[in-house]
Amino acid sequence: MREESGRQSAPSPPDDADAFEAMMFLVDFQISDFTRTRRIAKHRAARVVWITSLFSGFIAVAGVAVAIWHYPWIGFITTGLAGATGTLAAWDGLFRHRELWYQRSGALSQLEQLKRNMELDLRLKEKDRGTIAKEASETLDLVLAESFSAWAEMRRKQDPK
Repeated sequence: MREESGRQSAPSPPDDADAFEAMMFLVDFQISDFTRTRRIAKHRAARVVWITSLFSGFIAVAGVAVAIWHYPWIGFITTGLAGATGTLAAWDGLFRHRELWYQRSGALSQLEQLKRNMELDLRLKEKDRGTIAKEASETLDLVLAESFSAWAEMRRKQDPK
């Protein structure tokens, strides 16, 4: 079964969680979700490169086979491989897996930094848990908004309008 590559909506934090625990729950969820979607985009980007390279190599070898051994039927195979390579490139151009991988990596880095800052603030005991949670909520909103803006910009770049 193919894993869904889109971002998921965050579940509600546990009812008995205080503000800090609720924010940590949400940050942990976002880290998990960005890690999952980053991994999927990375694997798809890598597969596109490997498959198109492999097909291109087969096309070159088949061209030699046609020239040396006079097997014209191999031309049908190379035509199919060329069509598959073009389709794969178009699919990757539509979803922009490499750019998506980079974008998700940046957001994930920011989320991990947010979690580290929350944990440090809690241990320093210079701020109360509610203040830490409020600041984390504002930072989380900013990270998610920036992530969406970057994703929307990627979509606009491919739109021919």
